[in-house]
Amino acid sequence: MAQMAEYGEIVEFLRFFVKTRNYSLVDRIGLASSPRMVIAALYEALRLANVVKSRKYDSFKIEVDGRELEVHDACVVEKAPSRYDPDIEGKLLDRVGDLSKGTKVHVILCPKIPKKDVLDKFLDEISKGERGMDLAREVAALALAPSTSHRREFGSSSEGGD
Repeated sequence: MAQMAEYGEIVEFLRFFVKTRNYSLVDRIGLASSPRMVIAALYEALRLANVVKSRKYDSFKIEVDGRELEVHDACVVEKAPSRYDPDIEGKLLDRVGDLSKGTKVHVILCPKIPKKDVLDKFLDEISKGERGMDLAREVAALALAPSTSHRREFGSSSEGGD
């Protein structure tokens, strides 16, 4: 079996759908009975991610644990508590959409599309019979598992620096 680290980009990509409670795409990969089913679900996830990214929010500032951060590449910003599993929780320092300054929010960053070479290798591996389907199930299971690096550091602080 291939090293799972090679497919970390795919796992992280699929976690976006878990965070937004869109489990069906990850389930379809994990429960697929053929490479064609995995490819179809992955295609739909990539297409949906591109649509979501095209509607991302402009950069805005948020206070997290007393630090001012500038958030770029946010796809979901909802008043806290929200139905989602956020990347960032904090208080808006700018108006965002219809949410006013000072609102406590949950933010989910846009999914990062896996690199072409990672996708090519994954697609090649899943076509290798049952061993490949085991890989697809493992990737889906890891996407559903809580991440140890669940919350990422974002943007730059107001003190300058990245």
